[in-house]
Amino acid sequence: MGESSHEIYYLRLFDSAGFYEKRQLPEKVRVIEWNYGKFSQNEPEHLLALMPEFNAVLENIKPDLIHAGPIQSCAFIAALSGFHPFLAMSWGSDLLLHSEESPLMRWVTSFVLNQMDFFLCDCDAVSEKAGKFAQVDKEQVIEFPWGIELDRFYREPERGQRLLEKLGWYDCIIVLSNRSWEPLYGIESVLKGFAEAHKQNPRMRLFLLGDGSMRQEVDKFIESRDLNDSVYRPGVVPQKKLSAFYSASNIYLSCSFSDGTSISLLEAMACELLIIVSDIPGNREWIKREENGWLVHPSNIDEIVDSLLNAARTSKEESKKMVRLNRKNILRYANWDENVKKLLRLYKSIEGKKF
Repeated sequence: MGESSHEIYYLRLFDSAGFYEKRQLPEKVRVIEWNYGKFSQNEPEHLLALMPEFNAVLENIKPDLIHAGPIQSCAFIAALSGFHPFLAMSWGSDLLLHSEESPLMRWVTSFVLNQMDFFLCDCDAVSEKAGKFAQVDKEQVIEFPWGIELDRFYREPERGQRLLEKLGWYDCIIVLSNRSWEPLYGIESVLKGFAEAHKQNPRMRLFLLGDGSMRQEVDKFIESRDLNDSVYRPGVVPQKKLSAFYSASNIYLSCSFSDGTSISLLEAMACELLIIVSDIPGNREWIKREENGWLVHPSNIDEIVDSLLNAARTSKEESKKMVRLNRKNILRYANWDENVKKLLRLYKSIEGKKF
C-alpha cells in the first residue's frame, strides 16, 4: 500500500495486546488516532457507540474508498456509515466460524455483505460462505491467496544446519508448528499427536514456535511428559529468523479447526517441508491427500500420529516429489508481489465512478 500511488489512511479498531508486528508502518501510510483505539470492542452492539466519531473521521478525510475487515467488526462499522464505495475484507474465520455463532452475528454478517460494493477474500471456501448470506456477483469479488514474499521464504540448508547444531539435534526428524497457542489452532492436538509419535519414533523433535493464552497448559503438558529435551519453544520468532526454522525442519504440522489460506502453510510449502494439515476446505485448496501432503481431522489424535509416522518414513525420492510440487504451486499461485496487484487494480478501477 505504502509503495503504491494511492493515499492511504489507517484506522485500527483497537490496539490489541496480542499484536506481534513491531515494525513501523511505511511513511506514506497515515495512522488516524482516535479515542477508541486503546481498548477492545468485541461485540457488535458496542460498535454503535463508535459511529459518531467514525463518521467525523470520514467527513474530515473524505476518502474515495473504505477497505475494512473483519466482517463483524470493522466492516460492520463501515457498513453502518452508509459510505460507498466500500470493500469488505474477510479474514477467514469471521465467515467460516463467527458468522454462525448467534442470530445477531448472522444478521450482522448478512447486513455487511448486502451493503458492500466489493468483497475481498483469500480462498474459495470463504467466497462460497459469503454467498450463503448475500447475493454476491462475481464482478464484486476479488479473490487471491495473500501469498508470501518469495525472496524471504526458500530452503536454506546452511542456516538450518547451524540451528540444529546449536540444539544438538543431529540425525533427528524435525516437526515444526508455528500457529498461535489458542484452542482454535488445535495446539492441544499438536502436542498430543507429537508426544505419541515421539514414543514410537524417539528421533522426532518439535519446534513449537509462538505463544498464546494456552501457554500454561502447553508448558504443563511438555513438562509432565518429560519432553523438554524434545520440544524447543523459542517464543514468537521474528519473520527474518523464520527461514532458519523452516530450513531446519522436515515436517510442518497444523491442526487448526478453521483457516482460509494459511500464510504459515504457504511458507512451509515454499521452504519444502512435508505437509500435515487439518482436513478443512481452505487447506484442501492446497493439499491433496498423499499427493503433496497429509490431511487429518484436527481432533483425531490417532490420525495425526499415523500421518507423522508416515511422513517420517517417506522415502527421499517420494519426499522430493512432494516438496517440489509444493514449491512449484507456491511460485505459480502464491507470489504476494503479483497477487496484490489485483487489489491495486481494483483501487485504480473505481477512480471517477459513482456509487
